[in-house]
Amino acid sequence: MKVCSVFLVLVCHQMLAHAQNFSYVYPLADTLNLQSSYWAEHDGALYNYRNVFGYGKNDPFNVFEPGISISKIEKDGSINWSRHINKSVIAAEPFYQVFASSPVLLLDSMIFGAALFRDDDFAQRGTVFSWNDSGVQQWEYTPASNSSYFVGDQLVKIPNSNNFYVLGIQYDDNTQQIMGYELSRNGQLIDSIIIEIPEVSNDREYSVIDAVLDENHLTIALYYIDFNSFSNARMLLRCTPDGQILWHKTFASSSFWKMLPLAEKTQVNETLIANDLSSVQSCHQTFDPLGAVLINNCTEYSTAADTSILQVSQILPHPNSKDYYLIGIQFHPFANDGGHNFVERYDVNGDLIWRKIYREETLGLSFPLGFSEGCSITPSGNILISGSGFKEVDLAPPPYGISAVWVLSIDENGCYNGNCSDTIVINSIAITKNNDLPKPDEIKIYPNPAHQFFQIEASNEVMYSVQIHDSFGCLLYSNPNYNNLQVIHTDNWISGIYFAHITRNGLTNSPVVVRKITISRP
Repeated sequence: MKVCSVFLVLVCHQMLAHAQNFSYVYPLADTLNLQSSYWAEHDGALYNYRNVFGYGKNDPFNVFEPGISISKIEKDGSINWSRHINKSVIAAEPFYQVFASSPVLLLDSMIFGAALFRDDDFAQRGTVFSWNDSGVQQWEYTPASNSSYFVGDQLVKIPNSNNFYVLGIQYDDNTQQIMGYELSRNGQLIDSIIIEIPEVSNDREYSVIDAVLDENHLTIALYYIDFNSFSNARMLLRCTPDGQILWHKTFASSSFWKMLPLAEKTQVNETLIANDLSSVQSCHQTFDPLGAVLINNCTEYSTAADTSILQVSQILPHPNSKDYYLIGIQFHPFANDGGHNFVERYDVNGDLIWRKIYREETLGLSFPLGFSEGCSITPSGNILISGSGFKEVDLAPPPYGISAVWVLSIDENGCYNGNCSDTIVINSIAITKNNDLPKPDEIKIYPNPAHQFFQIEASNEVMYSVQIHDSFGCLLYSNPNYNNLQVIHTDNWISGIYFAHITRNGLTNSPVVVRKITISRP
């Protein structure tokens, strides 16, 4: 059998209820912790893309090893499906195998994410992943050659197109350049752009930490470490869409976390807002088309008396006005409350409209529910605040703690289900694990690579449902009642990569164990 998925575009989309906000916490296993977590809404569902390290036991997303994970969440907080990829090759360092991951990118019915992995040479390499809306992995792409490697995980949609760039640093023969690979939604390489880094030095190691693209400009934020002077700095580059540099600016020892283009009412060209972060203050600056600073708005969030620390911040545009939001975390290392999340709304002139504080009290975590760079604006105007909490416990092996994935929905005025107070206490709904779901260590596939057949072996006698898809998402094999060690013949399959999707028989909306199978003809 061979069935390819067909997606229908519906005129009426099922959207999240506009009047009802929500807050969900997903407590992870006691040795499974987060490095990043991003949320997005599409067609009434939520998607969470995250990077985990450590090894879990009772994770609600059915993850038991380091890597990247993506999940589709229903509006009641239940997990529709969850997928996990572990590409690390360094077993000696199990807690530091995935270095970074990008915000999730949604295009039509496709989901894209990127991450940096270590390879055999201890070098970081960027890889782009793709899934359809049913959670079937479609393709993955790693730019590479014999003489260079690519470190990039920033995905930027190209205006008026279903294509996108993956942006990063290309290392080649002791040189560093900004590289943008244009990919189609089907994973085809369409084109590429090269941007020479101004004042580049081999004594520095560069990283692309953010990028925005509109019809007129490509703007890139770089971070670099100078190993000669033992210093670090940030660089802001304003370019044409094809990568020609218009101007650049260098800033010492602070960080640009997020940028957005903002159309001034009195100007034809777009201006740019960039958010600059240190441990004690956040500054958002507005630049004109020639790079001159129009607005420089800095807010102090720490004093010697309260010893608070600003951990992360992000800016997001209001979908229907010139206003924008600043979202961040204020951490109090010596206070019992641990800290809080906050949201501020500013008008086009940089004037503060309102500021609200959000505290989560469901789990009593010692750190605030943070990772606010993973926030997003929904089409209805609600703000999704992304988070992770951490609580220190006495466990071995490291990292000695409990994490939780968290998402909070507030409306455009900062209110939570009608509560518009300056400080809002959130008691989230906790979503825990279904212990009847299949575990990855229960499933083995061999031989793999396979030539003419392979078998799936489970460590128990539970019956499974098995589907095999090719790299284009076409269904080649389906058996809702797969018996242990039943032979699956591959005589008519061409050489390539295939994906086995395995669930416990009889369970509804259960996460799926995904195994990659290589078919290699002699």
